[in-house]
Amino acid sequence: MKKNRCAARLNPSWFDLEYQASLARRGAYIEFDMFGINHFYPPDRASPDEIGPLKTVAEHIEAELIDRLLLSQDVYLKMMFRKFGGLGYVHLFTNLAPYFQQVEITQNQLDTIFIENPRHLLPFI
Repeated sequence: MKKNRCAARLNPSWFDLEYQASLARRGAYIEFDMFGINHFYPPDRASPDEIGPLKTVAEHIEAELIDRLLLSQDVYLKMMFRKFGGLGYVHLFTNLAPYFQQVEITQNQLDTIFIENPRHLLPFI
């Protein structure tokens, strides 16, 4: 696969697997974001629950696209910090652990997504 440092933020295309896979097959990293902030959006523009996007991630892993996956979250308001009652920066690593297990994403796969893929995308880290 051609080395490419392009990343595509996929919100709100959470469930459009074909579109997402087509980007990954062309060498782009596909990044899933917005975990932990679904309560900030009005009902007509709500982001999905935590498990839905993770099922999509699991499907991309099954399709052998794990080397193109990234996960992230936003912490951009005072109320999102743990000190002020929010989920904080640890949400992906602590609160989502049971969901990763539920969709059968292993620790080795998480290491690829959270450590190896960012290392390839951002070689200075």
